[in-house]
Amino acid sequence: MPEFLHSDRLRQLHDYYVRLTRQAKGYPSRLALDPSAVKTALPIVYLSNVTQVENQARFPFRLVGSQLVELFRQDSTGRYIRDMQLGGWEHHIRDAHLRVLESGAPVLTVKKMTLNNGREYFAEHLAMPMRLDDERIGLIFGGLEMVRIEQRVLRMDLEQIDWARDLHGVDVLERRELSPEEPAEAV
Repeated sequence: MPEFLHSDRLRQLHDYYVRLTRQAKGYPSRLALDPSAVKTALPIVYLSNVTQVENQARFPFRLVGSQLVELFRQDSTGRYIRDMQLGGWEHHIRDAHLRVLESGAPVLTVKKMTLNNGREYFAEHLAMPMRLDDERIGLIFGGLEMVRIEQRVLRMDLEQIDWARDLHGVDVLERRELSPEEPAEAV
């Protein structure tokens, strides 16, 4: 796991995924997910189906954690990622999912979002492949958390941010494939 990973909850999700992968001897099944095993991470967790529409991979959200609903200022359950209005941020989430499909490995992305007023936010996004019924990747099990900011300050800021209107740019600082077999390390 990269040294710069700040999110304890993403580290917990990755460690849980490693255990599931070892038990399954491959991509874990959605049926293997036990929410009680990652209880503290549930607010930042999402599940996204992998579908094909006109030979293009599409990713409708199946489940979105409460903290992500608050962050995105919308409940995205049932919506396709590319249809969300997040000022371009949605494209970076989709790109991580495409990389998971291409590599078959978990992908960690660190992003910096800059608002029109110059304020910067950092997010860590972990996307991990899972299967539905057969051996193909049919589901993305992921988590996304804002880091390097106090949650109290973030909550106050989120009351005023409209990502579609206020986001000036998104920079991917790091994107890498992770081993599905190595536990995470602390910063």
